[in-house]
Amino acid sequence: KTAPQFLEHANPDIRRAAVQVLGDQAGLSRSTIERLRQRAATEPDGEVRTLLACTARRLPPHQALPILQQLLLRAEDAADPFQPLLLWWGVEQHCLAARHE
Repeated sequence: KTAPQFLEHANPDIRRAAVQVLGDQAGLSRSTIERLRQRAATEPDGEVRTLLACTARRLPPHQALPILQQLLLRAEDAADPFQPLLLWWGVEQHCLAARHE
């Protein structure tokens, strides 16, 4: 219940743990998905963004795609050797089921 509030913690290790815990849960609320989307748009730590990409792959498409979209808009990860592949992996996971989105 307290994991979403830790998405705003100053320590990136705490934010990473919060993303991991939330990604392991089933049935996240709309407000939690919105917090993950906002975190994807503003997260300064590359490792937290990596966990957000991995978590999005495991979520249902309607929850994952807004998170992936925010991560895809981040220019600072374009030269990273792994983040673009993780984002593709997430999009590929949902592309057939969510092709209308």
